[in-house]
Order: sequence, then structure tokens, then C-alpha cells
Amino acid sequence: MKSLFLVAVCLTLALVTSAADSLNEQLLRTLAKLDSSSDQSHNTNLYEKRMVSGDNSQISGETAGGMESGNEPKKSMAFSDFKSRVLGWAEKSNAFVQAIDAMKPDALKIMTGKKEWEDIEGYTVALIDKGFHTYGEITKEVFETWGELFTNAKGFKEAGRCRQVDRLASNIDVENDDMAGIKSFEALVSDLDCFAGEFRDTFSVLEDVCMEEDTFNPDHAMDILTNVMKTLFRMKRDGERFVPASLQIKAKFEEEKAKKTATSTKTDADEILKRILRKLQD
Repeated sequence: MKSLFLVAVCLTLALVTSAADSLNEQLLRTLAKLDSSSDQSHNTNLYEKRMVSGDNSQISGETAGGMESGNEPKKSMAFSDFKSRVLGWAEKSNAFVQAIDAMKPDALKIMTGKKEWEDIEGYTVALIDKGFHTYGEITKEVFETWGELFTNAKGFKEAGRCRQVDRLASNIDVENDDMAGIKSFEALVSDLDCFAGEFRDTFSVLEDVCMEEDTFNPDHAMDILTNVMKTLFRMKRDGERFVPASLQIKAKFEEEKAKKTATSTKTDADEILKRILRKLQD
């Protein structure tokens, strides 16, 4: 926060010591670079889709509007579908647990000699098969759900941490607010600092994780991977708002610049006409 405050102070001093138009020009140049980088993020989304789906085949590219090659829409995960699947996993799990509980009295009778193994052998084998089937079915749906959620989540309450540019884009008044330029720079720096914080808190700390081959087990690895993927997902969602919001702000500044240019051109033409008329009168 201290570094962000210093940046804001420096930007404020720059605004005071230079013309506002100069600051706006710098902002436009910065946002213009985001416009070109958004094309690169388009290719990154393709890579993400291949990773989460396990598809290593070559992807020829997507068309605009979230369409894959072949004009097939991206798979998405709506909140209602997510809730239905999660409740479905609970239902399948409960059915298996209840079947195990129902078997326990017979198992006790076998251990005490009151019943023979053959009496429940068929039922037990079927129960084991049911357990494997339940595990496989849920596992398949979990991976599918994760891929669809990561690629295109719909209908969920929006969350995120790096959203200053996104919030500013909807209410910035470039025409009447003399501080619009500094507010835009402050939001931009704030979000970039936020993204850097996400990297620092999730990835930089991995240097300090104790990973010794004789003590580090797959559960430990899964804990790290789960945390990393959660952060990547959050950054992806924030990034998907950051770039369009930045371009929205850029468009507002360009529109205001065009208005000023048109007004200035008209004023110059009027002055020339006035000089010509004065000379004619002389």
C-alpha cells in the first residue's frame, strides 16, 4: 500500500507540472498497448482450454464471439448446472455409504460365526463394483465441471480482487472530471499491483515450501496444485474484466480527444475567416 501511495503521489505531481492533455495522451498510449495484447490473451484462452480439457491436439484458432473452430460454442458452466451436479455427487455418495452401513450387521455376524461369507459374497462383490462405479462417475464429472467452470462460468455472483479499472470504467466522466486521467492511472496501477500481489502470495512463496523427496507425498503436491489453480482461475476472471474495461476507458478518452480536436479546428477556421473579413473591410 505504501508503494501504491507513492505512485499516486508521483502521478499527482506529474499532473500538476504537465498539461492534462499530455497525461491523457500517455494514458491512451498505455491503453492502446492493451488493445493489441488482448489478441494475445485470445490465444492464451485456447491454451487454457486445451489444458483443462486434456486435449493436446493442435488448435487452429477460434472465431469471434467465443466460438471454436467448427463454429461450436464453448462449453460453459452455469450456476444452476453446477449446483445440480454437486447435489448429484452428494446423492450418489450417500447411496454408497448407506449400502455399506446396511452391510455392517451381516459382516459382524460373519466375524462372530453366526453367518457364512458365502451368504453375502455376491452382495459384497456388487457393493465393491458400485463403489468403483460411483468413484469413476464422480471423478469424470468433477474434471468436466472444472474444465467448463474454468473456461466459461455463467450465472455466478462476480468475485475478484483486482477490479479498480472495471469499477471505474462504468462511471468515469472524461468530459467534466479534470481528474479523470489521474483516476484512470491510479486504477491501472492499483490493479497491476493487485495482480502482482496474487503472483507473490501464491507463486513466490513456493520457494519457501519444504519439498523433500522422502517426506513430500502426493497429498502435499495436490494441496499446492489446488491453491495454484484457484489463484489462476481468479486471475483469469479478473483479467477478463480488466482488458475490456481498460479499452472502454480508452474509447472514452479518444472520443473526448476527437471532440476537442474538432472544436479546435473549427476555432482556427473561424479565426482565419475573421482575419480575411477584416482585411477586406480595410
